[in-house]
Amino acid sequence: MQVAKPDPSLLQGWVYLLRRAVNLPLREVAERSKISASRISKIQCAIETGAVSATLRQLLSKCKVKN
Repeated sequence: MQVAKPDPSLLQGWVYLLRRAVNLPLREVAERSKISASRISKIQCAIETGAVSATLRQLLSKCKVKN
């Protein structure tokens, strides 16, 4: 049985919300997501510069984030 790979925007949104809405430290988000701190930083930068899908942008617009 083959497991479908999740949509990358789901991971990006989850990581961003952990960093900005929940205000978790970079290291803790990296441990929880099992991806590098560098990758999390790149995801965060991409979202903050607007380089995201329309669906993710719509989701994030409904969340209160700390910058």
